[in-house]
Amino acid sequence: MADLELVAQLRTTLGRLEAALGAVDEALAFTDLDGIVEWTNASFDRFVGLPRLQCLGRSLSGILPDRQPQATAEPQAGQPFWMEAPQGTTTWELASAPPRRVIEVSWATVNVPSRPSLVFTFRDQSAIVQAQDRLIDARDQLEQQVAQRTLELRQARDEALAASQSKTRFLATMSHEIRTPLNAVIGMSDLLLASPMDARHREMIQTIHESGDYLLNLVNDILDISQIETGRLALNPRTFDLHHLLDDVLNLFQHQASIRQLDLRLSLSAEVPK
Repeated sequence: MADLELVAQLRTTLGRLEAALGAVDEALAFTDLDGIVEWTNASFDRFVGLPRLQCLGRSLSGILPDRQPQATAEPQAGQPFWMEAPQGTTTWELASAPPRRVIEVSWATVNVPSRPSLVFTFRDQSAIVQAQDRLIDARDQLEQQVAQRTLELRQARDEALAASQSKTRFLATMSHEIRTPLNAVIGMSDLLLASPMDARHREMIQTIHESGDYLLNLVNDILDISQIETGRLALNPRTFDLHHLLDDVLNLFQHQASIRQLDLRLSLSAEVPK
């Protein structure tokens, strides 16, 4: 009676073990040392696409799916991969085209008394490999985008530099063209101021002369902007008469104010320095 209970207990334990091994995600298979299948779990049956009854008693090599050629060949032609060592791990690529399918295969020898066996584990690494492939693709796309953006920025910089150089040349040319008639206006006003005339005409000629000087200084200031861009601006500090400068500004707008019948006056506090 005790033997029957022991047998029943063993059957219960084996049943639980069978259920547990059948629930794992890894494909499992037991074979003899020649690779003849003795037991498989449900994941292995799905892996090879065959029910268990069609797997038992067949050579493991004959039911495994085809894999892509590897860079390194098996140690001996026609020898099964598990003959390479009593235990080991290798990787199979079942589909090289995206999305890739990659399987990690492990095997080990189980030294059961009088009947040693081999246990094989097949782990699907496709999700990990496909995620790595997506990361590599994303990295490559990002590098291409960065390279394209860098090229665009370099082109934009070159265009900006060319435009700045064109503007500098334009300002230099225009300043030369403007200076020529301005120098003539200033020179003719100097000659007129040296000739006899009444006070009103002298005041008008003086305004023309001072306006010409102002425009000439303005042209020089425009050239200073170009020198700022090229980093060649040099400050030229000098003293000036503030009261005289304000009088010149008043004279510049006096004529326009009189046209509009406005009385334009300058009021300076005694505390304003010269």
